[in-house]
Amino acid sequence: MDHPEQRRRDLAQSPGADQARAYDGSPRPGTILVAENEATNRHLMEQILRIAGYETLTATNGREALDMLASRHADLVLVDISMPVLDGYRTLALLREQPAHATLPVVAVTAHATPEDRQRALRSGFTEYLTKPFRPRDLLRLVERLLAHD
Repeated sequence: MDHPEQRRRDLAQSPGADQARAYDGSPRPGTILVAENEATNRHLMEQILRIAGYETLTATNGREALDMLASRHADLVLVDISMPVLDGYRTLALLREQPAHATLPVVAVTAHATPEDRQRALRSGFTEYLTKPFRPRDLLRLVERLLAHD
């Protein structure tokens, strides 16, 4: 397990550190599953979230994400639209068929950035839509908003 001091050092050296400096690395409530086939993108999202204090799980495709959610709890899922095995749309559809995950917040994370792409994703049932590349602060604001508890 990471220590707060190590998190602060990691934050100072991480890509986008300027935008994320407001996050002190204190543990935050929430486990986030990152489903992304591209290793660099997956690692970047995981590091941004971990440095901000969230627990993370990772999967390299939609099948792995679904298998992981069968045995692990997540409060939020970030899903790349274009993945092998199961793309983001199919992953979302299978996830929504499960009563335990019917209302789980799922964010489409994609380089497909047209207004039509966004509309298709939201009509398909994604909770939110985040285009790549994104700024760390934009990812964290989105996560905070979706995990906010009344």
